[in-house]
Amino acid sequence: MNTLINNIQFKFNKTIHIIQLSMLTYVYNCLIKNGLYILLLSIFIYLLIGDIYISTFLFLKGYISNYYYLHAEHYPQPKFYKYIHFFRLTDSGHIASLLFMYNKKFTPLVHNVHFVIDVGYYISYFCFQMKAQKTYINSFIEKIYESLLHTIFYIYIVHYILTNNDNNNINNINNINNINICNFDDNTLYYTFMWINSWFIFVYIPWVYFTNIYLYNILEPTKPFYLRLSLIVFMNSLVYISNQTGKYICSF
Repeated sequence: MNTLINNIQFKFNKTIHIIQLSMLTYVYNCLIKNGLYILLLSIFIYLLIGDIYISTFLFLKGYISNYYYLHAEHYPQPKFYKYIHFFRLTDSGHIASLLFMYNKKFTPLVHNVHFVIDVGYYISYFCFQMKAQKTYINSFIEKIYESLLHTIFYIYIVHYILTNNDNNNINNINNINNINICNFDDNTLYYTFMWINSWFIFVYIPWVYFTNIYLYNILEPTKPFYLRLSLIVFMNSLVYISNQTGKYICSF
């Protein structure tokens, strides 16, 4: 009788232990591996400081950093994939976002950089056969993240321009900060060209050379040369369009 009771108690304890492990695994996968704790932390920071821009920035950069750090093992050459989130053109947009936080005089340049990244991202998928990289997290969360990453900062910049630009001031000077937030001139155009092409020459090409990891499948050598060249020309044409778009936004 005691042996039977002991066996039942042993199986019961084992079952409880398995359930606890399953719950911990679920919580780990949901909160940590899927990066939801980054979202919760960002919401907390927003409630703490009341700055939606900073909290959004921390979420978008923190989320992708968390993803590649925890999931790099699923990709070839994980030692490189762990840091891939520093080398994409999209990630240069985070640097632009930091410039905007640092000084609003960079608003025209930041607008152009995010315009090129966001518009280039969507058109590349629909028109240039660019494919999304395989991911190892919840697909719904991934889609939401990618949509936010390629829209939210640009929307914020446009909103900032529309709400702070003084159309009655012939020099388009922001009365609050005494800075020009609508200076979409030849200099801004030049610096945007430099930003995009400097990334390609000094970041993308060395990354591919040393790692043999193509950040975008459309630029792989297996793709037709005309398609790769067309994408590069298109991205540079977006620079001009971004500058003209900025001028148009400032007319409101």
